[in-house]
Amino acid sequence: MDVVAGSKAELNLVRSLRDRLSDLGFDVRLHPVEVVSWEDVNCLINGSIKCTSQPPQRSQYVSGVLGRDVLLTPTTEDPDNMWVIHGRAVKEGYEAVIFFDSYPEVRKRRIVLTGELSYSTTSKVRDDVLSVHIPLDVGLKLKELYGRRVDVEVKVRKVLSTGYNLEATYGEEPKMVVAAHHDRWLSGFRDDVNGLLILMKLAEEVSKKGGQPVRLVSFTAEEYGDPEEPLLYWAYGSRAYVSRYGEALENTLLFVVVDTAFTEPLEVSFVGLDEGLWRYVSNVEVVESNAGIAYTDALSALNLAIPTLVFHNIHKIKPVYHSDRDVYDLSVKYFNERVVNSLMGLAELANLRTSELINMVGRYLTSKVKYVGVDNPLKAFKCFVKHMLLLVNKGSYDKLDSELAVMSYEDLRSYGNQKFTLLTNDVELTPNSTTFEELYRKALNEFLECVSQGE
Repeated sequence: MDVVAGSKAELNLVRSLRDRLSDLGFDVRLHPVEVVSWEDVNCLINGSIKCTSQPPQRSQYVSGVLGRDVLLTPTTEDPDNMWVIHGRAVKEGYEAVIFFDSYPEVRKRRIVLTGELSYSTTSKVRDDVLSVHIPLDVGLKLKELYGRRVDVEVKVRKVLSTGYNLEATYGEEPKMVVAAHHDRWLSGFRDDVNGLLILMKLAEEVSKKGGQPVRLVSFTAEEYGDPEEPLLYWAYGSRAYVSRYGEALENTLLFVVVDTAFTEPLEVSFVGLDEGLWRYVSNVEVVESNAGIAYTDALSALNLAIPTLVFHNIHKIKPVYHSDRDVYDLSVKYFNERVVNSLMGLAELANLRTSELINMVGRYLTSKVKYVGVDNPLKAFKCFVKHMLLLVNKGSYDKLDSELAVMSYEDLRSYGNQKFTLLTNDVELTPNSTTFEELYRKALNEFLECVSQGE
């Protein structure tokens, strides 16, 4: 059921997307990307209990005492906590971790477990600590073996391969990009098959109605696939895309990412825009959220300092996230139609009401920085992204239920003594600390200098 970066399944999928988009009148290109392709081949406990291997581990075998050498633990209600639990287990010296699910209906789940409690871009993942998943009922039975020896064996296929970013353009010089990703763990309907369905529905509407110019992109390796295997492992395909083809996007004014969007109220996260945005997404019930940027390909759009928004339901997908229960839901049909109508409105904003969009950027900047006189909001926004935006973890890495976010210094100042971790250097600080104030003043001066020089 996986469609992993660099697999034959991925190639077949992007070819079918290419053919359909070409039929709709889009100019379609496939951009190859070198990726590390990871596939689960076999996973067994005590030779007969089936399990699900967790990426990016390599093939390995562990025989140890349950509770001493091998940790048996629940996933918790938020499966992303598996990353924290696994990182703790590695530090505590466990040779293997067996997760049993907290949701009885889930039989398989897959989470990238890096083995280190950090998201550093300069450190690599550890793939030498075995980690597997089993259903809840199997886990409860396995508890009976506490204090006894268990054998865990995983076989995986982990090789360098080629993934593909798909780019489809309609019309001349589109000023809006709409993106999703086509790689997935297990059935992955909400993450992110439905994103692809929304892209294809948008393509059909644009083709049928002769709509505004638009660029559609489907990324490889959003879940995992960077050959360097940094601890900040996700959104690799989009990083490769903006690194190689960023110049083609220099006139882009709006970058929309659709990832885990499947129900109302739709969560909307944005950077570089203000409340004027809401009138253009009025076709669907929405709620503002700051969670979507950090977990998606929107991070790559911000590398180009393009005003960015994300349509997502990150907080509602948790029970089925990266599991075999993330399957097709009939209710998305009408939801998708409403989302597409909103995307059509946003395309008009980017292509026909450019001055209105630029004014939104200007208002956003003045709300985030105590600075008056933004003569060129788009250039000032580039300076803002470079100097005033931070990728943070709310709390310490080793705490359960923490959340990543992209926030400005001004946003953080309102949190007082709450602890944050900066992902760029793993520094922990509180907004009311002297260290934070020093960083803020330095960043503000660099921002003002950047704006004054028009860089």
